[in-house]
Amino acid sequence: MFWFFILLISLGVVRLVAPPILRALRGEGDGEDDGSAKNAGMRIGALAVVFLTPLAAALIYLQIGAPESLSAEFQTAMIGRAPDPRAEIAALPADERAAMIENMVTGLAARLAAEPDDIEGWRMLGRSYGILNRAEDSADAYRELIARDENAGDEDWRNFALALLAVSSGNGTAISDEALSALTTLLSFDENDPLALFYLGIAARERGENGEALSRLRQLISVLPEDAPILPQLQTMIDELAGSDG
Repeated sequence: MFWFFILLISLGVVRLVAPPILRALRGEGDGEDDGSAKNAGMRIGALAVVFLTPLAAALIYLQIGAPESLSAEFQTAMIGRAPDPRAEIAALPADERAAMIENMVTGLAARLAAEPDDIEGWRMLGRSYGILNRAEDSADAYRELIARDENAGDEDWRNFALALLAVSSGNGTAISDEALSALTTLLSFDENDPLALFYLGIAARERGENGEALSRLRQLISVLPEDAPILPQLQTMIDELAGSDG
């Protein structure tokens, strides 16, 4: 449920920026090169920025609130110090807090290089890199985790997909095949996962596979709350796809 509520935060952001994004999706102003891979990548990048920014903010809020959880070494180091180390860390200036987290993450990465079978360590490293906006490193950590843990759950796959989407967004490219695969796996845990339905639908639209895009987006509408701010924009996209497909 946590990620569903975070998606709703994302939908609120989309309501503010939907008009220019929709113009990009329709290809308005693209000129002669409307169907080019570059334009497709730019449109996907714009959508990724819209949806990933509030998701990243939520992760930062949850994790920075308890920075001591980032490594076992840090927890050990804090024993015998202030009765509430979390409050002590939270009171640090932002730059000092960021530096401390960077040092913890560096230490964790070094430990995992020597102990690569530590599944929980990879999970922690992936989250930590995400907090630091190091999307490629986060994706690498989750890739290691999933390769080592045959029981990786939906949260692991969701975070892996989010990291891969952030990489595509940062590079201004279309959603990668690896990200699409992660999103498809996410649907195996919950066939109504909003994040997966949205991005798989958008990716299908960019490939010109209007039937699949319509199916994904219609399913997304069916599982969203009736007052979700993005519903009118989704319906507009569906109407345009249905018109072009008919």
